[in-house]
Amino acid sequence: MATNLTGQDACKASVTLIADRHINASSSGNNIFVNSGLENLLPNDDELAFIIAHEIAHIILGHSKLSRDALKVHDRRLAMEVAADTLGLRLMLRAGYAPESAASANAKIAHAARGSISKLLNLHGPYMAPKDRSTFLAQQAAQAGSENTLQ
Repeated sequence: MATNLTGQDACKASVTLIADRHINASSSGNNIFVNSGLENLLPNDDELAFIIAHEIAHIILGHSKLSRDALKVHDRRLAMEVAADTLGLRLMLRAGYAPESAASANAKIAHAARGSISKLLNLHGPYMAPKDRSTFLAQQAAQAGSENTLQ
């Protein structure tokens, strides 16, 4: 017996490169925006794929449709970022990219995007501390790889 699967509109997204030297990416609705500063920092396709997959995960999980007020709650935002990292790694693996590149992308971003005051005070916004996030990404990449071999 054959089963037909239909794609979800949540997966459809457009990616726009913005001429902006700042190191950032974001999603809104079904649109992903990547600043040229981030693209220049991550010339490796696998690392850039993590950024796009992370933003696609936000779209799939419905995060990009939440109000700005909802995004201001730190614990909720942190949970959303963890969920987007977790799903994003699996999306990039399924698309043929190396999920272990996520940790190196995170390390490059953490090194380049944070000023000396932020580093000194260990400020990292709605994300895990950079070293903790890199560890988490490496663990999730390994888990995603083992899940993929089981299929």
